[in-house]
Amino acid sequence: MKNKKLAVIIVSLVMLIVVLLLTEGFFLRGAGLQDADVDMSDTQNISVVDGQAEPEKYAFDLQVPKAGTYIISAKWKLERPGFITGLVVSDKQGKEVFAATAESCEMDSDSLQLEEAVYTVEFYYLSNPRVYEQFLLDREFENTEMYEDFESNGSWEWQYQIKLIKTVNMKGIAVFCGFIAGVLFTILFLALTKTDKNVKCKFDERQELVRGKGFQYGFFSMLICNVLFTCMELAEMPLFAEFEVLILISSIIGIGVCAVYCIWNEGYFALNENKKRLMILFAVISVMNFIFGGVWIYQDMVIQNGKLTYYSINLFCGLLFIIIFLTMLLKRICKDGKDE
Repeated sequence: MKNKKLAVIIVSLVMLIVVLLLTEGFFLRGAGLQDADVDMSDTQNISVVDGQAEPEKYAFDLQVPKAGTYIISAKWKLERPGFITGLVVSDKQGKEVFAATAESCEMDSDSLQLEEAVYTVEFYYLSNPRVYEQFLLDREFENTEMYEDFESNGSWEWQYQIKLIKTVNMKGIAVFCGFIAGVLFTILFLALTKTDKNVKCKFDERQELVRGKGFQYGFFSMLICNVLFTCMELAEMPLFAEFEVLILISSIIGIGVCAVYCIWNEGYFALNENKKRLMILFAVISVMNFIFGGVWIYQDMVIQNGKLTYYSINLFCGLLFIIIFLTMLLKRICKDGKDE
């Protein structure tokens, strides 16, 4: 028993460290930043005559020296109000990888996967409400307040600086840390829910048959989802989430189908498992996932470009565990009623 408690303490400490690293990776997006690989700056003279900017825009090439994860750091300045600047960075096919708009600003993009290629940087001088609204409309910008300080005539000295900064792939690190935390939590989970000194679950022959059937249903459910999502992707149909998120969702559906079937047919709980403790842990896991999901929603990270991002996985995991918990609770109520 002492060895079991020691193992639980060690695993808990290691898992806490991994979770802290994971949290730091999510919140400190700039972690691992290096010196700028590209640093470009210039000064332009902009004139506005009858609400029309001259020139209307300024463009130049941005050479990405090596494929990888980058942050585009942009800075531009106007000494006095007069017009809005719109920034667009596009690849050689014309696909926009980053866009922003402001009067004067210092801003950083999210982490971007860029190829070793020449990208085009364009600054649009939005000098009247019509062109400003069209710029926002073309890029489906949301929550942008209307600018009211347009000047019909005048001249401005406009300065800009663009930096291309190579950084670590926080998404990859977050996924890796999440995987390690999941493995460690599984070990801790198995240790805490057993009624004996064993970590391994013990099932009788009838339970093994039920579990085999549950795995079969779960596998085919996941397979159907994967085929459906793949066909939609190949047919270029609009998807509600990023493709990697869809794959994870199909896995969650498969796990849910298997778990619900096994619980309802009394093949889920091991003979050496504490059912009450297991149900409490499932409820705690569900709440924790919803809390993390709420944090990502608050930071507007769950939906980007009209699609669910991998930050939405916590919400789906929370939903999975709450369904499993409710199934356990309902089965227990039905069983108690039948026994009476």
